[in-house]
Amino acid sequence: MCRLAAGCAAGDAPAENTFQSFDEIRCAERSAGLLRRPDRRERQIASLRRNERHKIRHAVEHRPG
Repeated sequence: MCRLAAGCAAGDAPAENTFQSFDEIRCAERSAGLLRRPDRRERQIASLRRNERHKIRHAVEHRPG
């Protein structure tokens, strides 16, 4: 992104290989996601549920009136 911004700031068109490197990064991120253990996703979902329950409980306990 810095190379893209630097190229635009200088008034030059971004190089084609800049976009290619972004695609490679995106592909690598997707591959890393596929290599994660399946139980990690379940733990993340459970953590999100706990956080949401906490927010709701806090809002109910501290509501005015």
